[in-house]
Amino acid sequence: MEPILKTFGFPLDNPIALPVHIQMMGFEICEKTYHIHRKDPNIYVLAYTINGEGSVRCKDTIETIQKKDLLLLTPSIEHEYRTLPDKNWVMLWFNISSNYLLSEFISAYGLDKNFIYKNYNYGHFFMEAYKIVNMNSLSLEDKHRRIIAIIYKILLYISNGNEIDYDNPPKSFMRMKRYIDNHIKERITINKLSIEFNLSVRQINRIFNKCLGVAPYEYILDKKIKLSCMLLQNTNLSIKDIAIRLSFADEYYFSNIFKVKMGISPAYYRKNNN
Repeated sequence: MEPILKTFGFPLDNPIALPVHIQMMGFEICEKTYHIHRKDPNIYVLAYTINGEGSVRCKDTIETIQKKDLLLLTPSIEHEYRTLPDKNWVMLWFNISSNYLLSEFISAYGLDKNFIYKNYNYGHFFMEAYKIVNMNSLSLEDKHRRIIAIIYKILLYISNGNEIDYDNPPKSFMRMKRYIDNHIKERITINKLSIEFNLSVRQINRIFNKCLGVAPYEYILDKKIKLSCMLLQNTNLSIKDIAIRLSFADEYYFSNIFKVKMGISPAYYRKNNN
């Protein structure tokens, strides 16, 4: 049986001239017959396992890849991967081509020593990329640039050793997250969190990056924007009133942040979601 597959390509003008080009990205449910073998690959493969298990061979090394594991395969090194018997393998992936730039980046950050990185809670990065490809307001070039930035972010976090066991997050993180969630309508700053929880700004940033892969400021904005979407859909509040209710500086700042996060304006979102 063929894998259940959803892909998105980037047929840009003169992609060979680009320092980094995402040839294809995909969401795939790989069943028991799934098998990929590249003897002399000319692409990088960056993949994230959502569920299930697979087996990956890189040269003479064979490893099992499981839920929350990241796969990073580089060009010119023979590799193959397949689904384990009776284990559907669900993954999100990028196929990337590059000149020397990505190779030097990977080498400089020591990412050429392993091909599987265990227990990284980075699925949200890949899902963010899929959110971007569905933004009709963005050009293909803008989508490509934004997703390349996400790929570099993923690689940087891997190089920093930010392994995450989100099933057992630290208590300090859970307390801060609960506080933010309960006070999301208020103006919350990292300095306010620092005073509230007796932690330094640096400690708070490190905890959030380790547990969520994002800075606390980004988490706060994401929560505010999600709530604003609910208000736009389910109330008749004006955009100005929503901005005030969620403690944005003004409606223009709120609208700018909304457009950055959602790819469309609040007014357009309301018009198309009612």
